[in-house]
Amino acid sequence: MLKKILSNEKRVVLLGGGFISSEFAKLLKKKNKKVLLINRKKIDFLKKNSVNKIDKIIKDTDIVFIIAAEAPVKTVKMFSNNIIILKNILLGIEKKNLHKVIYLSSDAVYNDSMNPLNEKSKTETSNLHGMMHISREKILNNYYNDRLLIFRSTLVYGVNDPHNGYGPNQFIRSAKKNKLIKLFGKGEEKRDHIWVNDLTEMMYEIIYNNKKNILGILNLASGKIISFSEIATLIKKNISKVNISNLERKIPPPHNGYRPIDITKFNKFSKFKPKSFSIVLRKIIQNYKEM
Repeated sequence: MLKKILSNEKRVVLLGGGFISSEFAKLLKKKNKKVLLINRKKIDFLKKNSVNKIDKIIKDTDIVFIIAAEAPVKTVKMFSNNIIILKNILLGIEKKNLHKVIYLSSDAVYNDSMNPLNEKSKTETSNLHGMMHISREKILNNYYNDRLLIFRSTLVYGVNDPHNGYGPNQFIRSAKKNKLIKLFGKGEEKRDHIWVNDLTEMMYEIIYNNKKNILGILNLASGKIISFSEIATLIKKNISKVNISNLERKIPPPHNGYRPIDITKFNKFSKFKPKSFSIVLRKIIQNYKEM
């Protein structure tokens, strides 16, 4: 019975081999789903020859999941490269009759607001990273609006994350290595953080929904906010002899120090509940690899 199901199942092709796509590929293989992960070693999406390589690999009826990106975007050059990456991918798949196109975007597309951000919140952000994602979303919608699914993810953390950005990943590594966590100001700003394992489970729930072919935009987050100070304190409780240092804040906290994400729409399609940071923390600390 399993072989029959698999033979009729759509293949998911992950374009981009970073932290999130690698974890998602592991999950799909664990669940006996058809998946192909194409990383930069196989195809450099910035190069022109990537177009023909993509064309040869992608098949009609595939589900193409676009994750490849230079992120976070901090320069105009990076912004430009991300548009080129998307252009080459689109040229590579344009002749295919794809079942669905999925794009991993970010909550960075939303304007700052003191209200929970839902899928209809304003997307007129002025930061380059958010501008890149909203530009790519609009380009994709122009070509695949009838079969496009966009995931807008919040901040992701997990053992193998390579970015080491300010937050859980950096704090845990610093605590284990230097026994010191550095906070900007009092670490009072509150953000939503989602464990990569929960993020991939949420994506799975939507892509393989048995009742409906889900399209459009979906926020993927924990639905809960926590301050950086609370995160640091939880880590300190679980790693011995850790100190917390408060650095002078020279600029206001990003996003007015408050950025809740509304996942009501996701909850309409799935009963899966992302875990809180405190629940996940101990497991992550035990398995954390120094990067």
